[in-house]
Amino acid sequence: MVRRFVEPQGGLNLRPAPCQGVMRGYIVATVITAVYKSVAVKRDTYRKLKDYKMAGASFDDVLNELMRSVPVEAVAERVIQEHYERMQEREGRPWREVLRRRRA
Repeated sequence: MVRRFVEPQGGLNLRPAPCQGVMRGYIVATVITAVYKSVAVKRDTYRKLKDYKMAGASFDDVLNELMRSVPVEAVAERVIQEHYERMQEREGRPWREVLRRRRA
């Protein structure tokens, strides 16, 4: 009988099984599984990111520290500004021509 539950610290939890029927006296091993996601990065980006990884830190630790140092609002503002600039440079058709083709 294996029971799965999440511990905040993670790891393997060995504890005596509850005294129920045949399971009396057995050890129940609870295996904690983490959910991981893959993130595709270029080789150069990986090398740069690896330079930030020090003193036993995980890539998750590095990314969280970098995200804490740059607020999401600053990133969003930059993305919106770049979009606005692209739209200013874009050449469109005159509205009269668009309306004439739409009515036809």
